[in-house]
Amino acid sequence: MREWIARRWLDLAVLAALGVVLALVVRWRADQFAGYGLKGRYYANTDFRGKPFTTTVDPVIDFSSGSNRRFKRTRFSVEWSGSIVLPRQGRYQFATESDDGSWLEINGDLVVNNGGVHGKQRREGFRYLPAGVHSIRIRYFQAGAGGSMRVYWRPCRRGVLEYIPPTLLFPVAPERVKRELASSVPPRDLPAVMILGGALAAACLVWSRRALVAGLRRVRRERWVRIDVALCLLLLGGSFAFRTWDMDAVGQTWDEDVYWTAGRDYVQNLLAADFRPESWSWNHEHPALAKWLYGPATLVDEDFHAARLVAVLIGGLTCVVVFLLGRDLISRRVGFLGAALAAVTPHIVGHHKIIGLETPTGLFYLLTVWLLFRGLRRGGNTRWYLLAGLSAGLALATRLSNLSLLLLILLLYLLAHRAQIREQRAFPVSVTLGLLPFVVLLVFLGLWPYLWDNPLGHMGKTLSYWKPDIFLEYFLGERQEPPLYYFPLYFAVTTPVAALPFVVLGMVRTVVKRDMGHLTLLLAFVTPWVVLFSPMARDGVRYLYPALFCACLLAAAGADWLATGIGRLLKRKALAAPALGLLGAGIGLQSLHAGLLVHPYYIDYYNELTGGPRGAAQGRLFEIAWWGEGLKEAADYISRVAPHRATVKIHAHPTHVVRLRPDLQLVDSMDADFVIFNNLFNNPVRLPRHVIGYVVRAAGAPLVWVYQRAELSGAAPAPPPQ
Repeated sequence: MREWIARRWLDLAVLAALGVVLALVVRWRADQFAGYGLKGRYYANTDFRGKPFTTTVDPVIDFSSGSNRRFKRTRFSVEWSGSIVLPRQGRYQFATESDDGSWLEINGDLVVNNGGVHGKQRREGFRYLPAGVHSIRIRYFQAGAGGSMRVYWRPCRRGVLEYIPPTLLFPVAPERVKRELASSVPPRDLPAVMILGGALAAACLVWSRRALVAGLRRVRRERWVRIDVALCLLLLGGSFAFRTWDMDAVGQTWDEDVYWTAGRDYVQNLLAADFRPESWSWNHEHPALAKWLYGPATLVDEDFHAARLVAVLIGGLTCVVVFLLGRDLISRRVGFLGAALAAVTPHIVGHHKIIGLETPTGLFYLLTVWLLFRGLRRGGNTRWYLLAGLSAGLALATRLSNLSLLLLILLLYLLAHRAQIREQRAFPVSVTLGLLPFVVLLVFLGLWPYLWDNPLGHMGKTLSYWKPDIFLEYFLGERQEPPLYYFPLYFAVTTPVAALPFVVLGMVRTVVKRDMGHLTLLLAFVTPWVVLFSPMARDGVRYLYPALFCACLLAAAGADWLATGIGRLLKRKALAAPALGLLGAGIGLQSLHAGLLVHPYYIDYYNELTGGPRGAAQGRLFEIAWWGEGLKEAADYISRVAPHRATVKIHAHPTHVVRLRPDLQLVDSMDADFVIFNNLFNNPVRLPRHVIGYVVRAAGAPLVWVYQRAELSGAAPAPPPQ
């Protein structure tokens, strides 16, 4: 033990320094809330009578009997009052979650009525409010032991409840508020995250110093290593540039605000050193890693741009891992071509441009396969095994469907030892490999504070969300549960048509070659398909996402095999490389062209087997405009042409992503001046007083219709959309 400490004293010192930095940052960050919050008056009765026994300014109203000594009383009441600054005009949702009664008022108007004696329950209310300063009053009483009180809001343009930023709350009347002090993002939060991120990066550099030094020596010494580094940088830069081009044109998609908001709440919980289970219940149907990845970027501004750049960067790194995986499994040129195809494949590009779970899922799935293969190739290298376990834990902490990686790890281990199993008729036992599931579990639990308390109970709540009967979607013209051919058919119609025959050829190559590298690629492609037997079988290829990258490598392997065959047929092996270049260029250019046809709606791409997106949309064969695509373009059209204070009805899903001009009024009547319609869950409508003013299309497929009153355009009434 003493010798181990002597060897690791620097690593242990860095770990201790990280703890000190975290404590100092938490303290420094908390100091910024002085002067912010609501004025709280605490009474020793349940009806707000008499003189308060104490008065405070509370930046955040989020208390329970375990976190606030005043809530340990069995009977008391409290009234918070002051002002709230709303950053923009729009529809706001407020909510209280309390045990017992609570009420919330804005400008003297009762918005939330959660009164009465009851256990913990949530009540919500909505108001359309202008930007600026508004008075706010919150009242709460506790008539027995075990009280709790939390306040949330959902600002306009977001789809889920979240904490109210303390820097938008002031303990004074509206006329005394200095608006220049208000901020949707506490000003010290981003610097605090940057300090912590810098300290963690520095610690990782120290911990991996030996490997970094060895790697730099190899770069100086070996020509092929320098070539690999250059190719990685080329792939990273090229994919990053392509994905950032016109990145925001698609508009906000369905769940982006959910991950964005949960990410911000996760980071702010960490900065506040708040590890209560209820503080980590945001978006509990999905694990935590994506929130940690996107969370720091949410502190940059109130838009999604910075967080989308994180997704773009992760997407570029995924293309690099595709190259490394293909290089080690088959060859350098197969790896590079496969990565280049991944950089332009429409559905891969589409998910890399938005905030979602697919992008980190692809990265950590492929990284696990690569690390495990390198460990197996080295005869069971412990370091590579543990790195593979860490990566698999990160993949599982991104999406539960990545549990299939444990199956893949077992299959690859058996594949690597198949000769030994055949000869000795015994299963080779590896202690290190046996520890991998525990490494995966530790990483999964360590990243998700929601599971730190009552892990089985909270995991049960997460799994209860995934009920098969709530995810029915249109497939081949009718709403139905996904049949067994759901994923194969979706894969066939969403893969660029030029790549499809080469994917099949690549699969044939893996069966013919049957070596460790080829069979690893085939298993990595097949394993994600087990999700078909889970409640996550839905949304096209979204839950099949890691297999798309493997398909790119299979297409590259098939093209390489054909090019090699051409060289052998002509008895000129030197022709194999240019032949592969021509084949790869053809596949890549067709994939690029296919994506540009539907730009910026890449996830609505369908190939020529369905007649393109237009053919897929006809008869609702497959999902079109299923993630909010086109709603931004429709809203922009209305904002350009609508008269002042025109009325708008949103007859589309999702509604919360629509951003209209501030003076326009949202109504529930189909007689509104403008009606935004998509048919994701809606039947075609007939509006005799309206005409179709605008249609958002992707390669001819209608995504969103905008109806407007006939008198606003002078045209004839519109027929229902087909």
